[in-house]
Amino acid sequence: YYETYGEVFPENDFDIAIIADRDYDRIPAGLQIQQFITHEQSWSISGNPDVFKYAIKRIAFDSGDEMIVAPDINSSELVGIIMIFNEVEAGVVLAKRKQAKI
Repeated sequence: YYETYGEVFPENDFDIAIIADRDYDRIPAGLQIQQFITHEQSWSISGNPDVFKYAIKRIAFDSGDEMIVAPDINSSELVGIIMIFNEVEAGVVLAKRKQAKI
């Protein structure tokens, strides 16, 4: 989070879940969130681009409950990151604001 946004992630304000092995059934709307994160997303590189890349988005909801990119952490109801290791999805981390209505 810090690498992308230049601020410390306020982990006490969020519940964090990890989706491993594409187990989206555990997290309601997990697959839709994953698709939102990767849609038109350019991958960020950390180290060797053939080894590790990631996509991260701060997410809010508009008046029609559609996901939109949040402009800052205070407006975010979710934060999601998808990590790719050796061209294979290595994990998805979803953070939901504790008082979010979702």
